[in-house]
Amino acid sequence: MCGIAGVMNFNGPVDEARLISMRDMITHRGPDDSGLWMDEHIGLAHRRLSIIDLSPAGHQPFFSANKNLVMLYNGELYNYIELKTELEQLGYLFKTHSDTEVLLTYFQHAGPMAMEKFNGMFAIAIWNREKRELFVARDRVGVKPLYYCLSNNDFVFASEPKAMIKYGVPAALNERGFDELLAFRFIAGPNTIFSNINKLLPGHYATITLDGKIKHERWWHLGEKIAAHSTIQNPFEWFSDTFTSSVKYRMVSDVQVGVLLSAGLDSTSVTKALKNNRFDNIETFNVAFKNRQYDESVLAERFCEDLDYRFNKIYVEKDELANYVEDASYHYDEPLVHMNDPQILAISKFAKSKVSVLLSGEGADEFLGGYIRYKTFQHKRWWPLINSAMGAVNLVTSNPRLKKLKSYLDINNVGLMQLMNSSNIFMNDWVEKYKLYGINFFPEYRLKILQEAKSVYPGNYLRQLLYLDQHTYLQSLNDRNDRATMGASIECREPFMDYRLMEGIGTLKDDFLFRGEKNKYLLANTIGKTLPEYIRKFKKVGFSVPWHTYIKTEEYFRHHLFNLEHCDIFKAGIFNKLDIKKLREEFLTHNQHNPLITQLVFICIWYESYFKRIGIPSP
Repeated sequence: MCGIAGVMNFNGPVDEARLISMRDMITHRGPDDSGLWMDEHIGLAHRRLSIIDLSPAGHQPFFSANKNLVMLYNGELYNYIELKTELEQLGYLFKTHSDTEVLLTYFQHAGPMAMEKFNGMFAIAIWNREKRELFVARDRVGVKPLYYCLSNNDFVFASEPKAMIKYGVPAALNERGFDELLAFRFIAGPNTIFSNINKLLPGHYATITLDGKIKHERWWHLGEKIAAHSTIQNPFEWFSDTFTSSVKYRMVSDVQVGVLLSAGLDSTSVTKALKNNRFDNIETFNVAFKNRQYDESVLAERFCEDLDYRFNKIYVEKDELANYVEDASYHYDEPLVHMNDPQILAISKFAKSKVSVLLSGEGADEFLGGYIRYKTFQHKRWWPLINSAMGAVNLVTSNPRLKKLKSYLDINNVGLMQLMNSSNIFMNDWVEKYKLYGINFFPEYRLKILQEAKSVYPGNYLRQLLYLDQHTYLQSLNDRNDRATMGASIECREPFMDYRLMEGIGTLKDDFLFRGEKNKYLLANTIGKTLPEYIRKFKKVGFSVPWHTYIKTEEYFRHHLFNLEHCDIFKAGIFNKLDIKKLREEFLTHNQHNPLITQLVFICIWYESYFKRIGIPSP
């Protein structure tokens, strides 16, 4: 696991000093070693976090045996031992025990088609010295990040935008993206909050030539894989075997491995799979809350005692939480989306003293249908009745959940309801409550994926919604997990995002997902059945933080709340149309959570702290 950065200059040599500053901006991603290689028109830089083959043999940039290919690699290739054996049988020789050498050798053997054989998470850059062209690629579902900027003079890329900004890529804000940021909480697809910085999409690769041209290719298309997948005869047996295999793969490491553990079904299933397969000396890590309403640590600790695993927990509250909000905003490079990044960063820094790899339960909800918000579409046939009941009974004004449901159903457009399913504020509220007109509720990338979802699951609105989340919402979670864990020099691995699971689950009937009290029927009735009753029946709360209380009462958050209108970012784009004073007055008057105020405070914190830490003026 590493940080990568590079520059391809179309007109001449790369500035070495600027490249080094770019590389060292992401030292947190790789504190164990650094590397640099330069040639005419190209400069490649690397920071290493040693996980597999801790020896100097894994140093990067890494050269192919014939010295023609030079590679930067961030990630892990879980099935590298099988691929190495395959290559050895073809006559290839290896000098190291690293997955890096296997990945590059397989690419040398098969070209871009090699990625179909890779089971792992990765962002790679390969310079072909003979062809004088650069190849960059990302893993199937975007666990590992890769950002780039293409200009008339150069192609600049890195694991994180801050490295590119340090190199000199302008940090101009993408004001057109502010609409999406407000309406959906994050900018999906290839765009970012910076107008000059894009993401290479998951499951894509690109080839860049010295004439300044870039050619994108989609090498993994989930919909096509689902269509071509063979029929799964026994889904429960298949899922159990594949999930077990996935967990085993993610234990391939030359350093200690731990688990990010809550009391929920996903992370406890990962932990139980480790125990079932006789992995001992496992450290587990939990963020606890002193308020019992939000605390899962008691059950998580009891579960670890049953398994004879070591349990570790920390509290992240008040002053400490404020510090971590700024740290997480810096590492994320964009305004925080999920509001639990500070806790994940904190627990990762705590865990670093004991482990260098953490397993996570991320991805289960998006592929197995676990979110409560999916239930609205599960019960679509009841929408008219629910609407009538809400119109007749004056419960809406006193129950926030019912009020939110009413606002959601008032959208009355299935496509837009699918697009906004993960939003906290819906179209009618923006117009009627906040008097904000002109928001673009149909971002191009989200619409494109929704249309693709309709072709994969025609007429099945619920599965279309999952497919949409897998290509949008899940990407924001992957970004969060990567930045929060790598901010502490920790590698995070997600067993539920094994491509064999993702492709196979996509072929199964709805009943294997949307059934039972908590859905995720396939998981609940395989390894979930072996979990203790106190876990199976537990109603998960997640990293729930009473932000509305903190923002009103804690000095750090109050400062930003009362200075929102003076924050320059709110003078640009759609933000400029918000009546911030009125929003604040209503928030202070009503004793309930206001998701818009929370979002604005976090945007303000990011804007006022991020650029200072990089060392440049705010754009």
